[in-house]
Amino acid sequence: SESQSRAVVSLDKKKLKEFENLLNKQGMEYYLLGTTGGNRMIVDNLIDMPIEQAFNAWDTGFVKLLNK
Repeated sequence: SESQSRAVVSLDKKKLKEFENLLNKQGMEYYLLGTTGGNRMIVDNLIDMPIEQAFNAWDTGFVKLLNK
């Protein structure tokens, strides 16, 4: 297919430069979304919630949507 695809990658920050170099060498665009760690999921000013709550939304959200 000609459509573009996207991927989210998580890696040790010690490997970030190496990964960026690989993407640049291949001419691939990328965007650094943020960092991981801690006990909260924070995305800009859009989301700020405990990791457990975010996991539960991800884990059960689709089933809840189908059961409506």
